[in-house]
Amino acid sequence: RSYWAANTIYLECDPAWIPVFRQWPEVVEVQEEQLLGLIPISTPVPDNPRRSLDDGVTVALMDIRAPEAWNLGLTGVGVLLANFDSGVYGAHPALSSRWRGNNGHPFSHCWFDLVEPITSTPGDNDGHGTLTMGLQCGIGANDTVGVAWNAQFIAAAVAEGGFTINNALSAFEWILDPDGNP
Repeated sequence: RSYWAANTIYLECDPAWIPVFRQWPEVVEVQEEQLLGLIPISTPVPDNPRRSLDDGVTVALMDIRAPEAWNLGLTGVGVLLANFDSGVYGAHPALSSRWRGNNGHPFSHCWFDLVEPITSTPGDNDGHGTLTMGLQCGIGANDTVGVAWNAQFIAAAVAEGGFTINNALSAFEWILDPDGNP
């Protein structure tokens, strides 16, 4: 399979062919398929205690001065976000109305699932992708958690078991052109 998002070809072949391919002048590099993983990150706990809020906006949003951007009209209106993670739980109350598939677009243009490819609605077996999408555009009845709470999102579930270079390239191409019409 060739990829238009990268000058790359994915090929399954007998290992005896690899030295032959490496000798071709058109071939810059040959890599064996490999599993990719998330890099664990440890976040230091701050020394200063966090202040509490009673206005429905999280402390983190206050810390990055998101309300100031909102006052300028920068709330995500007209913005389409893309999530490339463990998936997104599309029925989450803070995210359901933000998923583009619930806003008149075909699910195949809004959800790419390499984990469980038969699903037509976003899911998340890990929770990480739901968390990161919530940070981007989540909004609840009495709680603003997302920076761009008026944006819509599409998502690709790729970061869970079997996450390979081939799968990553497939997901990147889908995110760059989800409807297949460049």
